[in-house]
Amino acid sequence: MDVSAWLLDPLVIVTGTTSSIRIDCEGSTRKQGDGNVAFVLYLDGEWTGDADGKPFAVSSGQLLALDNLRPSGGIATESRWVIVNVPKLAFAQMFSEFPDLHGQAFQSANGEFLAEHIGSLARYLPRLAVGHTDKFSRAAINLMAAAMQDVVVRTGANLSLDHSAVRARVERYIRQNLSNSTLSPQAIVQDLEIARATLYRAFAPLGGVLNFITQCRLEAARAILLHPEDHRTIGEIADVLGFSSPAVFAKTFSRVYGCSPRTARSKGVTSLPLSGRLLFDSWRDFLKSASSK
Repeated sequence: MDVSAWLLDPLVIVTGTTSSIRIDCEGSTRKQGDGNVAFVLYLDGEWTGDADGKPFAVSSGQLLALDNLRPSGGIATESRWVIVNVPKLAFAQMFSEFPDLHGQAFQSANGEFLAEHIGSLARYLPRLAVGHTDKFSRAAINLMAAAMQDVVVRTGANLSLDHSAVRARVERYIRQNLSNSTLSPQAIVQDLEIARATLYRAFAPLGGVLNFITQCRLEAARAILLHPEDHRTIGEIADVLGFSSPAVFAKTFSRVYGCSPRTARSKGVTSLPLSGRLLFDSWRDFLKSASSK
């Protein structure tokens, strides 16, 4: 086995080669919301097995999803592969009900595009600048969501597709106007000429428009606080992201991420399990123990 692990928070990307081997994963007893989905891309070789009783077979160029909380296993030939581990919480704002992806092969055009992207990302990782990681991880998550949506449509899972275009348009508007303290549903309705009822129905699965705006602002704040070269004060961050005051920003941030903005900056991490750091550390510890045997 020759394996490397990379952190593009919240993603953990693992690349490697293995000889012919039997792979068995027992799953985890952790609660469902804390789980991860592994997108497994086989570059060379084959893997045949079952995911919680559902048979699967993947070969060169094919992409498979596995849920780390559920058992899977099978026989793999000499192989070269890429695994992208994603916390389910990374998709929390995109799906009202998380689809069953365990053992699911991605055979749509979106799935093929995602497979190409993962392969290209794995090749580019050694040269990727630290300041670009957030952009690349967000792009990967969006591509994964698109491929997952195809699965949802095909399996009839609970997802409202009628409002997906509205959500995409509004999300772009929101992210472009985060610094505007007057950003509100009323402003969105007026500027984008969308019916208020349509707007509310489109964002109902995400907890409402205001909740989505807050989440976007908090995501941006978290990225700024954890960036080692950004030294803006807490007040400046609150102002540039449209919070009414530093106190409101700090209170909201603490409620969602489990620590104050100052603590997040000083420790370089938040308490939110969305971070891939713990998963990355577990891969690092595994590689260290494997290399010592």
